[in-house]
Amino acid sequence: MSIFLYGDDDLRIDERVLSLRQSLDPQGLSTTTIDVQSSTISEIATACQSAPFFGGERVVVLSQPFVVARRSADSDPEEEPAGRVPWADLVAVLRSCPSTTVVLMRHAGSVAANHPARKAIKPLGWDEESYVIPRGADLAAWVVERARSRSAEMHPTAATTLLDLLYPGVWQRAPTKFTTATPDTRLIASEIDKLVSASDGTIDADLVRLLVVDRGGYVAFELNNAVFAGQTSRALIELEKMLDAGQPAELIVASLASEAPILASLRYVREYGAATIAGAAGASEPRIKMASSRGGRIPASAHRRIALLLQDTDASIKAGRETASTVVAPLVAEIAEAVRMSAGPSRRSP
Repeated sequence: MSIFLYGDDDLRIDERVLSLRQSLDPQGLSTTTIDVQSSTISEIATACQSAPFFGGERVVVLSQPFVVARRSADSDPEEEPAGRVPWADLVAVLRSCPSTTVVLMRHAGSVAANHPARKAIKPLGWDEESYVIPRGADLAAWVVERARSRSAEMHPTAATTLLDLLYPGVWQRAPTKFTTATPDTRLIASEIDKLVSASDGTIDADLVRLLVVDRGGYVAFELNNAVFAGQTSRALIELEKMLDAGQPAELIVASLASEAPILASLRYVREYGAATIAGAAGASEPRIKMASSRGGRIPASAHRRIALLLQDTDASIKAGRETASTVVAPLVAEIAEAVRMSAGPSRRSP
């Protein structure tokens, strides 16, 4: 039975694919893994049509079978996905697969109900499996269960402490179409493994606080101040300093994504109060007050532009078109420019 696996939880998809491979082809002699967008249709067809060694089944893992095309507001929602390998050609290969071939097709990202991929596999009798990163109580429960699967008992308070340290505010909020900061289950899992190794079989909040670095402390104050003040040249200098100091590009992008919605919410502080806005933005009240004290409100038009920039960056990274390292400098410059150009002519200094 071939399976289409998709969603933003790469860790669980990886583990599911590995489990299926070990079950279907324990020795790994009849398994082929192909990145569709880096391959050709002839290579994919050859892999799918090849007979397995010593009988049994051949397993073909197809990663990133399509690239979602950038759409305009009036585009057809059922338009076929874009990519190096024409989708129609890939579907033709999948339809001609012999019964001895099991295809595990995986896509990093959500897939709409009317997506051509889901329509194509339905008559082929494939299964579908969706893996979405859990949030809130579901994510905390997953953390506890992950530790238990590694023979350790984690207190519920330890799980929430871990998530607060790794993804303060973010892990409890349901994602929206404008969400740019997302918990990474792979990072969470690595921290759980570290805690399990250091524990005596029980993980409490004190052990978590002792061993897990507070990612909320990785706030790039100088960089963020320069970016959201529209000081492009200064922002790029601060970025260079951070990268030279070994600060991961992923954390810098996450810091920008975290700061943007907080600044966008400041216009409502006077009406609703800092405490209410802090709760809605997933930030601490002192952080909201500190941001408010800077003054210099950014116009709504600039915030909309910044949100789109962050959304496009997130989509490019998740689709594998870019990495955090390749996008961080253009992102810093474009956000700073969006703020600068929204200011009055007398304030437009680079």
